[in-house]
Amino acid sequence: MDNILLVSVCVATYKRPELLKKLMESLSVQKISNNIKIEIIVVDNDSSGSARNIIEDFTNTKVFNVKYFIQPIKNISLTRNKCVENSIGKYILFIDDDEIAVPIWIQSLVNTIQKYKADAAFGRVLSHFDDDIPMWIKRNPIYNRETPPTRTEAIYTRAGNCIIKVSLLKSMAAPFDPEYGLTGGVDTHLFGKLKRQGLNM
Repeated sequence: MDNILLVSVCVATYKRPELLKKLMESLSVQKISNNIKIEIIVVDNDSSGSARNIIEDFTNTKVFNVKYFIQPIKNISLTRNKCVENSIGKYILFIDDDEIAVPIWIQSLVNTIQKYKADAAFGRVLSHFDDDIPMWIKRNPIYNRETPPTRTEAIYTRAGNCIIKVSLLKSMAAPFDPEYGLTGGVDTHLFGKLKRQGLNM
């Protein structure tokens, strides 16, 4: 079909197999329109390939095609760049291995970026805690970030729950800067640079 839209879901993972399994399960029950096809690129930052067994349980599904890679150097930027390198969809959706996608996650992000003719869009992230976590931690603003209304400029531009045109990232040699791969802030650095270029997000 000429109107098929392929989207790439990119997951960087490191030694969190049980959480990765929950994420993959949530991706396997996505509610999408018939013209959307999904490929999932999982890049394991563990040189021993600890995520391989989890991914193998999802390779025979009719819902999506799974690609699994190992990026042995401990660096989140290199790991996400390998996701980008191996993505062939029109859009890339990033989600972290400690997150769970609601059933309309993919469809909602695709609808948003297309409806508002955006270059990138960012979804809300709700934190969930174990019962024994102290209240002062639960109330920390870092876990309760403000969510601007749809169609307003993104404030928190993180790679855990976002969609972006793949062409924008493929045009860059290394979109996620390896210099930030161990310190954090790589998401802010990338999307801040794209904002300064005048992109709509």
